[in-house]
Amino acid sequence: MKSIIFSVFLLSLFLLPLILANKTTCYICHGVDSETCKQEEKECEEDSVCMTISEAFGSPGKDSRSIYKRCALNLPCNTTLHVYSGQDVYLRRNIECCTGHRCNSGSYNMPYNNQTESKGRLCPLCYAFNTMQGCNATKSAVCLGEDDLCVRFRGTLKPPGKNDVDFSSQGCSSKIACGLDYSELIAVKISKQLEYTCYVPKASHPSHE
Repeated sequence: MKSIIFSVFLLSLFLLPLILANKTTCYICHGVDSETCKQEEKECEEDSVCMTISEAFGSPGKDSRSIYKRCALNLPCNTTLHVYSGQDVYLRRNIECCTGHRCNSGSYNMPYNNQTESKGRLCPLCYAFNTMQGCNATKSAVCLGEDDLCVRFRGTLKPPGKNDVDFSSQGCSSKIACGLDYSELIAVKISKQLEYTCYVPKASHPSHE
């Protein structure tokens, strides 16, 4: 009997490193309207990776940057997306994943679009606060990415450090952003969403004469 117990004990010692090998320790923290956050360590679920989300949100007179670090399991990784309705109204999000203990120790990172010219679809641009009735687009712009879609949004949102406000917009959205779950945003909270529509315009590519 003792020999059996001893054998089980030895087997446990042998298997323990294999069991722990698939568990990763990641930094976790949540910094709203801040490029830094107070990091803590957390042992993640088996087969998880470490994730860092950098987010930038712009509204007239206010540019906000936020960061979120977490464990991630079966979530989209290593993507950058954007939505914008004008030069001062935009959302950018960069998601980075890594493997290895405490590998997400890096800082806020938002790569900027380095294209020298716009090359996507021609979409109407406008925004209006304090209304969910839509906005009247008086101008259009060529989107930054070739796979960008036009987008319409109507709802109630809470920008960082501000109260809830009704908001309507039209603009450009990277294709991946059209599948974004807006409840996962770090700093901007959406309490009501009447419309969030991505579409290909009839004149999908502007002519360059």
